[in-house]
Amino acid sequence: MAIISCFSQPESLRGVLVCLNDTGGIAGLCAVALGLGIWIVAQVRSEAAAKKRLAKVMKYGQPAISSPPTFGGQQHAEAVHLFANRDYYQFLLSEFEKALLAQGYELTADRARHVVPDSDSTRQVARAIMIARERYMAPLQSDATLEDKADECARAGYSHQWFCLLAAGSERTGWYIARSTPTTGSE
Repeated sequence: MAIISCFSQPESLRGVLVCLNDTGGIAGLCAVALGLGIWIVAQVRSEAAAKKRLAKVMKYGQPAISSPPTFGGQQHAEAVHLFANRDYYQFLLSEFEKALLAQGYELTADRARHVVPDSDSTRQVARAIMIARERYMAPLQSDATLEDKADECARAGYSHQWFCLLAAGSERTGWYIARSTPTTGSE
């Protein structure tokens, strides 16, 4: 019981150790060392178990899905949306860049070079985007049908909205429309 009294009102760690030495001798110190050792082993095992649980959750740096999300639920819809739209927007951005290049513009990360394309160039790029978009969505359409749709989208302002969407989205990620810089080739 004398050993227990050393822990009931400890003044300091040194006081506890002196008390243990005085009351229980070496047996008291061994009991404390054993208790401390057990506590350290428990902490190390707990940390190792947490790392093991995390390793099971992560696979290739991505969270591993232990079971699929609820079909048609929010998580499922978001995953399908991301999957379906990634290729679509990569295609649109590629066509946006091609159309800009054809009009004498380029995309740059240099914000200081940013310009607003003239209205004729904007119309031409917007038209090219709409034709590419329609061809992507329904690849078997005739060229005449695509031209008619592009005309209608231009009249309705839809093609201009797509131009603005791609330009603003690009700017938000650090890509700006600039005048093309002439390349000096050694031809």
